[in-house]
Amino acid sequence: MLGKGSAPTDAMASQKRDSFGEVCYANPMVLPNDEEMLRLKRELNFLLWTDDVVKVPEGFPTFVAHPGPLEPAKVNFQCGAHSTVTGAIFMRRGLRVTTRGGMAWLIENSADGDPRNSRCHEIGKHWWFTLDNYGLVDLSLKGEAADPLIYCNRSFGNRWQVVFGYSAEKLRHFLDVRQQGCFYLTLTKNQPSLEQLAHDLEQAFPPARQLGIMLSYRRIVEHAEGVLLGRRESIIGLGQTRAWEKLAE
Repeated sequence: MLGKGSAPTDAMASQKRDSFGEVCYANPMVLPNDEEMLRLKRELNFLLWTDDVVKVPEGFPTFVAHPGPLEPAKVNFQCGAHSTVTGAIFMRRGLRVTTRGGMAWLIENSADGDPRNSRCHEIGKHWWFTLDNYGLVDLSLKGEAADPLIYCNRSFGNRWQVVFGYSAEKLRHFLDVRQQGCFYLTLTKNQPSLEQLAHDLEQAFPPARQLGIMLSYRRIVEHAEGVLLGRRESIIGLGQTRAWEKLAE
């Protein structure tokens, strides 16, 4: 577990004002701890998960044998939005972020504990990011019984193994062992600049925009950063649409 602690003090990290006029912590060695990241995940999942599930196209190629038609996910992870918002929070702290796109697989333990009955979720298009020197971060995932927080190449509580690679052999081993965990296969990657970040954060979150709510990613980042640092109250108690409206005000 990462070291406990609240928001860093002046003695722990230098401060600077970024292009959004917010005070952020420039010392890349100061990382949020597990509990803070879990609080951030809960807030972002509430704000970003949507029920417009992505339909699996007919004939979609899979790496896992399925006895019948593929089951659609119960929610839209909005993994791209999670990656944009969370990656921005770390970039504003001075860390180097590499966004990654590709595929992911989740193996989730069955209630009876029999690995043969474990559920395998194949995500045909997924986005996450890595932090230089710290590893993989993904706050978007949702399972059947648990919603794993993946942070710095490990899961909260170490209940899910985290595996990543480029080879089919490594993926097959992960699927054959059937230990609860996540496998990430990178197909594309990019290191966004601060200029690109500034442009991306001015874009509106599409599900909110479809309702006529012009909620920019910048507003989501500012709120999420405040919740992470304990400076803002959670708005999970509001309905999702009302929360979008409040952040867009």
